Amino acid sequence: WDFYDFEHLGVYSVEPDAAWDADFNDLSQNFAKIDVRLNSKYTFSTSRSGNYVTLKSTVYRYSPSAGHHKAWKGATVRYYYRTSSSRPWTYLRKHTTNSDGKTSYKFKASSKRYYQQRVADTSTIWGSTSGSHRR
Repeated sequence: WDFYDFEHLGVYSVEPDAAWDADFNDLSQNFAKIDVRLNSKYTFSTSRSGNYVTLKSTVYRYSPSAGHHKAWKGATVRYYYRTSSSRPWTYLRKHTTNSDGKTSYKFKASSKRYYQQRVADTSTIWGSTSGSHRR
């Protein structure tokens, strides 16, 4: 099944027309739902200066009219941290990207932690989750 970037976004139901066995008896069929959204991608960097950590993100979304990714204004970025690689992630802060798709967060953190960013899904764009950075 081919799907092009000029097609409409949304949820599509794919239903078979009919199926029969060798004796022409009707067979039940499964159907699938396909959620078509635009792709997103990001850059995520972290830095430490003394007791201060800075998290920086740039988020992009695919633009069908441009044929490539462009800065995503208004994307929701959530930052998380954990104290070790075996501990669960703890929510830190939410930011919204500016017109250049950027957000930055500087805060005091005396000990080293792992940091991660998560870009939230929307009804038309798939979000994304970064790997972890230790600072």
